[in-house]
Amino acid sequence: MSTKPLTPAQRLALLDKMTRHDNIATTALMQSARNPGTKTAMALRERYERHIEQSNECLNKLRSELQAEMTSEKPTAKTGKERWAALDQRRRDLGLKPIGNLYAHPDDHDKVKDHVDKLNAKRYGPGVVPAKRAKKADTAPTKPDKPKTVKG
Repeated sequence: MSTKPLTPAQRLALLDKMTRHDNIATTALMQSARNPGTKTAMALRERYERHIEQSNECLNKLRSELQAEMTSEKPTAKTGKERWAALDQRRRDLGLKPIGNLYAHPDDHDKVKDHVDKLNAKRYGPGVVPAKRAKKADTAPTKPDKPKTVKG
């Protein structure tokens, strides 16, 4: 049986009710101790037990509410693996197929990009594909960096 969670105002009301029952119970216990063995003391003792029981009911209700709140499912941050899996799934949903990572020499980057643009223009039409990338004619070819060696 699932119940609606308590609002903060309802929690405060339960705490107030619990405090009130505790105060009444404490007062009844103190008064019964003044005149032990009398009918009044016995009635006060019964009153004490009744209010302690009601206070415990309030406490148990709050405790179960807090336990339910602590054990409820909360969203957690996705791991890198989960984010990559979601990205791959979105790509598959678009009809794209993985062909592995594509590595090319820096001198060939523009040629690869141009070829991709041609394929996309052929597939989707020239209006859908962004304009061709500007070629960098004034840049000199770059040499690959020398691998760093670690001396051990």
